[in-house]
Amino acid sequence: MNKPEPNRSGPVDGWTAKYPELGTDPISIQANIDPNYFEQEREKIWKRSWLNVGREEDLPNPGDYVVRDVEILQTSVIIVRGEDDVIRAFHNVCQHRGNRVVIDRSGNAKGFKCGFHGWTYGLDGELGYVPDEDQFFNLDKCKSGLRPIATELWRGFIFINTNPKQNLKNYLGEIGEQLDPFQFEDYQWVVQFSVDVKCNWKIFVDAFQEAYHVCELHRGSAYEPFAGKDNPFAHATHMQLWELHRMLSVPGNPEFVPSPSCLKAIQYGGNAVYTPAEGGSDSAASPPGTNPGKHPNWSFDIDVIFPNLQLLFGAGWYLCYNYWPISVDRTRWTARYYVPPPRTVAERIMHENTEAQVRDVVREDLFTLENTQVILNSGAITHMPLSDQELLVRHQYHVVEKLVRGE
Repeated sequence: MNKPEPNRSGPVDGWTAKYPELGTDPISIQANIDPNYFEQEREKIWKRSWLNVGREEDLPNPGDYVVRDVEILQTSVIIVRGEDDVIRAFHNVCQHRGNRVVIDRSGNAKGFKCGFHGWTYGLDGELGYVPDEDQFFNLDKCKSGLRPIATELWRGFIFINTNPKQNLKNYLGEIGEQLDPFQFEDYQWVVQFSVDVKCNWKIFVDAFQEAYHVCELHRGSAYEPFAGKDNPFAHATHMQLWELHRMLSVPGNPEFVPSPSCLKAIQYGGNAVYTPAEGGSDSAASPPGTNPGKHPNWSFDIDVIFPNLQLLFGAGWYLCYNYWPISVDRTRWTARYYVPPPRTVAERIMHENTEAQVRDVVREDLFTLENTQVILNSGAITHMPLSDQELLVRHQYHVVEKLVRGE
């Protein structure tokens, strides 16, 4: 029996050809299974990158705070809006004996008191009160406040960095400029999904930065909205890579007809995730800052702000994904769905319909992750051959490897 000839060239005029520095070789799986590699990622990537920890509307009032236990940073973080309306972040560590200062996950406070010995800190992190202070030797309260973490905002998103080498604006670069026109302030958070999954963080991100899997994994749930007779494999309509960040545009199928229940919801409530514009998908329907390729059959964009923030933008909605590595084979993931505030009951019903659609598709995505990690750990494969449609996956491993090497 004759063996089939391998495809030696691939798409010579494809997306990967625009970025020759990435090459076309299969990608080693070692970065997904090696604990030592994970520790290098911790030190050289996560402790030096700007990480998204929420949005400013999570802290609407002075004194509002949230606590995030960030395993990859090996610390607990307090994020608080001060009396001066400035949002700051601090290590949740008392400067006396290292006790955790704030126990509650969120709340509103005038300050923070350690439950061990009562050292009390202001919302600005300054040490205000030490019980029995005159028993200490040369205690300088001005130098004993909560240890700050660099905090900056972009378009309402709160970022922290434990060892910043550049400001957030420069870190975001062109992807920040491209997304800046999007009107985040016109949207509200309506539902959140959160899950801990036994897989490496890169495997998790990989699942949401290509549309190649739509044709098989989402065949019964989300195939027809994005793939049609003219684009049966849901080839991306646009891709862009930057030094750290990346994006792609997912196509829409202009011949897709939503289900009767979805059509009724759309009739009275507006756009849904799987809704082509009237008469077919239309680039004019794309919000400002999206669909940079201006493709007529546009559905939504996937923008990855390295390393832990992923934003998906459609007409009338956006999704925010956060990835938090816990160990080499465990990741915490949170997804938030945002829409404009509903003006009518019908629009609220439309939102409920879309939430259900998003939930069902996300569950299918999550199904593959732990299976993948188990097989990679087995050693049954050593490398991953990637297609031209998986350019963003290839780019992620290129960026990680470059940073781990210190380049």
